[in-house]
Amino acid sequence: IAPAAAAQDQPSEPQKADSWAALAFGDALAPPPTSSAVAVAPLGSDLFASTLPAAEEPAEDELGDGPVAEAYSLTRHLSGLGRFEEALQCQANGDVLRRLEAAEAKKKEAVAQDDFEGAIQIRTEIKALSGELAAESVQESWRRLAASGERDASLEAAAERLRERCQWMDDALSSAALGAAVGNFRRACPPARSSSNPSVLPGLVRQQRRARQMCRAIEAVSSSNVLQFLKVVLVCITTLCELLGDCAEQMARLAEPDWSEEERASAFESDELQSLLRGLGGIRRMLWRLGLAAELFLLPDSDCDSGQADVPEAAELKELQVSAGSSLAQAKAAWARLESEIVGLRLQLEPWREASCFEAGGCPAAGSSVAEQQRSAPLCRLCLLPAVPLGLEAEVDSLDPGAVSAPWRGGHWHVQCANFWLRHGATSKSFKDLGIPE
Repeated sequence: IAPAAAAQDQPSEPQKADSWAALAFGDALAPPPTSSAVAVAPLGSDLFASTLPAAEEPAEDELGDGPVAEAYSLTRHLSGLGRFEEALQCQANGDVLRRLEAAEAKKKEAVAQDDFEGAIQIRTEIKALSGELAAESVQESWRRLAASGERDASLEAAAERLRERCQWMDDALSSAALGAAVGNFRRACPPARSSSNPSVLPGLVRQQRRARQMCRAIEAVSSSNVLQFLKVVLVCITTLCELLGDCAEQMARLAEPDWSEEERASAFESDELQSLLRGLGGIRRMLWRLGLAAELFLLPDSDCDSGQADVPEAAELKELQVSAGSSLAQAKAAWARLESEIVGLRLQLEPWREASCFEAGGCPAAGSSVAEQQRSAPLCRLCLLPAVPLGLEAEVDSLDPGAVSAPWRGGHWHVQCANFWLRHGATSKSFKDLGIPE
């Protein structure tokens, strides 16, 4: 059932494989799913469309004047200053404090009623909750930030820095391409005067994280050949679209009526099909990554000629942008078709949510905040999303095997991205037609 394109025995420097499991591009390290329920996560383009909970803050008259009230007051102040990461952490700490107060009250009630067994159980809960509280030094840093009244203007400063960089590009075409990315970056930034309502904090955090990653990606690509990067991304998406089409056809064959139930059941239990499903999990993640890289440079329909009218080579850039947008739409449609075939066969892909992955800050390593990790992590040379730094491989691998990364060819790569490039991108006709040395 494996497509011939994937069955070729091609060497992969980051990770060698000679079966359909190679399409996992590193996800072969992930354990197979244990649930028997069908679970195919939809593929979106929002880097952080996920699981950050929208906590409901209690009414002010319920809080009193204690630590819980202070935590939620700090949350509102920090959010109003645009310090959304700190505000979200402070809000979570307030939730723990509130639960801790409730547990303490329950313990006192149990002791008053001579329910010592119940009091012992609650004491265990109190101990666990106490371990979840933020360190006092961290809480003090929140107080200092709120007291300073200083807004987080880092994104505004980054936008100005990127605008100046566009002006100093060597050629007008690269400047226009970079200008499109800077425009997308500005649109991705949270509004300057964001609401201090804690219920909208998770969305603001997602927006801020995405904007910061876009800034890092733009800075990385602006130091190289911008148009060459765009062409390589287009090659990868086109190749991925073809691969998805092949996979959909393979899955559709399993639903053909000439299969007996016994034959179909045997195919479903085969190692080849399980390897294929692991590979499809890797393809899904590659499509997400490459989609973000492409969308960084795409202009909204209402602004399709912005900044390019006076550039003689504007037609070449616009053609690249239109081709990338069209290929990305086709790839997403191909994934939707493949997803439909999988669900129809009652098969299961490994559950995955975009915001739970390392690239989106979903599994911060111990001893570092999400913001620090996203700031310091090297960027993958292909997708420009954070790769796992040296020294954190084992820790992150246990949380997110699909994020496994390695140094290669003068930079850091996701192993999935490197294997995809070796097996499919660099060998594709569309890449060879570009005449770019690998």
